[in-house]
Amino acid sequence: MEILNRTDLFNTPVLLRLLANAAAICILILWIYRSKKKNNGPLHSFFAVNLIIFFVALVLNKVSLSTGAAFGLFAVFSMLRYRTEGLDSRDMTYLFMSISLGLFAAMCAGLPDFGLAAGCLIGASLLLDGNALVKHYKSKEVVYDNIRLIVPERRQELIDDLRVRTGLNISSVEIKQVDLMKDTALIEVFYE
Repeated sequence: MEILNRTDLFNTPVLLRLLANAAAICILILWIYRSKKKNNGPLHSFFAVNLIIFFVALVLNKVSLSTGAAFGLFAVFSMLRYRTEGLDSRDMTYLFMSISLGLFAAMCAGLPDFGLAAGCLIGASLLLDGNALVKHYKSKEVVYDNIRLIVPERRQELIDDLRVRTGLNISSVEIKQVDLMKDTALIEVFYE
């Protein structure tokens, strides 16, 4: 197995790839992700995983491995599990995009190839996570006390009443649970 030369990590192409990767991950996470979610919790993980994947892929790209060793390494990485219990699906998507950017930066033939791959990933994120293609709604559960309006025939009256009471621009509702003993209903409201 050929060992990675220490000077390879500090040559100009690797530093340019690292800087391009840093710029791309900053655009993806600090500009696109944070524009929708002000939670700083997983930010460190996005950057750390991106950097780790970049260096691991860079080293694996420089080291010649036998097929058996490569499959063994893949098996070890597949056994490791990133603890994602606290991450919602949007956070998981950005985690995978962070991993992908690190891989692209380390494995692409040059900066134009990385620029194209990163541009496609960032562009897709802008289109899909923004309101350009798909309108995104927030939701909230409400305990509602006027159960005579929860019947399907009076759905618009229900929405109008909830708009007045909550001050939200409600687009639709979903009846989750009805408690006839207390004359209340648990309703999920979807609003812009």
